[in-house]
Amino acid sequence: MKWKRLISLISTLINSHYGISYKKFIYFKKKERLWEPILITFAIFSMIVGMVPLYSIIMKTSFEQMTAMGLQNLFLMQAFTATTFIGFFFGLFIVVNYLFFSREMKVLLPLPLKPSEVMTAKFSVIILDQMLISLVLLLPPLIYFGVKTSQGLLYWFFAAVIFLLSQILPVMLATVIILPLYRVIKFDRYRDFFIFILASLLLVASLFFVAITNRMSFSGGFSPEALARILSDPESLINKVGRIYPPAILVVKSLTAGGFEGLIAFLGFVVLHVFVFLLLLYMGKKFYYSTYMELQETHAKRTKVGKDELERLFGKSRSRFTALMAREWKYFLRVPSFSFNGFINVVIFPILLLIFVSVDGEQMEEIKRFIPLIKPYAVPLGVLVAVLAGGINSLSPTLLSREGRLFIELKALPVSPTTIFVVKFTHIMTITIIAPIFVSIALHMFLELSLIQSLSIFFISTVNLLFLNLLQTMIDSKKPVLDWDNPSKAMKQNINVALTIPIIFGFVGGFGYLGFVLKGTLSPVVMSSVLLLVGVAGSALCAPIATRMFGSALSRDV
Repeated sequence: MKWKRLISLISTLINSHYGISYKKFIYFKKKERLWEPILITFAIFSMIVGMVPLYSIIMKTSFEQMTAMGLQNLFLMQAFTATTFIGFFFGLFIVVNYLFFSREMKVLLPLPLKPSEVMTAKFSVIILDQMLISLVLLLPPLIYFGVKTSQGLLYWFFAAVIFLLSQILPVMLATVIILPLYRVIKFDRYRDFFIFILASLLLVASLFFVAITNRMSFSGGFSPEALARILSDPESLINKVGRIYPPAILVVKSLTAGGFEGLIAFLGFVVLHVFVFLLLLYMGKKFYYSTYMELQETHAKRTKVGKDELERLFGKSRSRFTALMAREWKYFLRVPSFSFNGFINVVIFPILLLIFVSVDGEQMEEIKRFIPLIKPYAVPLGVLVAVLAGGINSLSPTLLSREGRLFIELKALPVSPTTIFVVKFTHIMTITIIAPIFVSIALHMFLELSLIQSLSIFFISTVNLLFLNLLQTMIDSKKPVLDWDNPSKAMKQNINVALTIPIIFGFVGGFGYLGFVLKGTLSPVVMSSVLLLVGVAGSALCAPIATRMFGSALSRDV
């Protein structure tokens, strides 16, 4: 493996993946669309301003509670374990998307490159994508812990290395599942749907596993006897929690043990990750190359359509709406980047909420003491929570962008633009509505709401999501991003998605602030009525405009 060639290949793939050269040419050479980086900066700033205060409070509270119990090290262990579990789930979709849905392999295969070089470069891009998770979930706790405990230079060096290597194991775990699975079911036309279902089940299983393990770790609650046992031997609890993810113990020992023990743990962590990366390359060469080549050969040999397939395609008479809806779902589920980004926000947050409200123990009893203060405002608060969970699924602002090259096919269909828009928007709302359902159920369980209150949360939040989704589709209809060579670019690197972030956070934050300021003036019924009125009026106003803009987008030349 020639290092100069490898570094050049990695930089080229990163450049292609993020469109760096293209953006430099547009922004600095042609000096066009300069509003895009400004808008992206504003969207990121809005998210930071909105989330950092809450994140800081959570970190501060968690650290102080663990410090008071003599369990400071558990603070680092939880951060690293959470980063791994979230990274594993994201990695399932990113690995599938980047390895099997990217067009780069058609260019790379004829080049005089070794398989190990190609796989090193491709996995480097995947890990770089994953580092955003570590940047959000792991880096702040590492910095906070180091500052609060006045750590020395060695801590910061070890922490930097641990941060940079933190996503190798999650990617390896995802690869161990995905590549052999693709090898086994590569010719099944429901392969990608099966992968998505498997990943979703793994996510739910992981979340419940963490919840159950956490309850086992703190079994007995925080009674005086249990607290005495914890304080007498904090390391036993840390080792018990570390069973969820053993490498987390190496992280804790590296950063807190000091001396020879800390150095040995750090070296063990580094060696483990080097070995895992080499295992990634081996699996890539053994499974990915052969699977990819066979997929291409099978596709090339398919020169005619069989009788059974012709009967399947043309033997059933379906309405235009049904046929278009089937097309929408098939395309959505077959592209992991679309299905992942579409489902992730509307599924994970409500599931976490359900797990949270299902946990028993003295801690939950302490929290439940605040229910009488929250319960009167359960409906308006629940509506805002459901709107936040369902509004940031990235589907509405990519209504047309997700079509890519298929946009020409969509234009040629003998169906009116209004029908196409209704089908695509119905598909989006079907996914979006998952969030209000789960949030209503979770709050019904936690706050012991009446059926009327729970149904009110569901209905009002759905109406507001209808309004916000219409707004987001208008943005994408105005200027869809159709020129992409990787599905993730239609979702993650789409300027239209960035445009919608201030809309969702502004809506939730604005009404949340107004509700807090006016809580002594307006009753919860009035607040809920205002939210309902905004949703109904906004939907009625935006629906015809969104439909007209969609029709105009279809009539334009590509």
